[in-house]
Amino acid sequence: MLMELLKSGCSLQDAIAFLPGDVTWLNDKLQAGEEFSTILQEDNRPWIRHFTFFIV
Repeated sequence: MLMELLKSGCSLQDAIAFLPGDVTWLNDKLQAGEEFSTILQEDNRPWIRHFTFFIV
């Protein structure tokens, strides 16, 4: 779902808003200037591992 939103022209921040659950931690990291790729590499949440598997 996230990839489809990004492909359709949504910004990353807007697309993240559609993710289930509380994603304020992710928005906070992005607002602090962390790279999305770094967040994906360093976080072990199951959905991030799943997402990373399919985009790499």
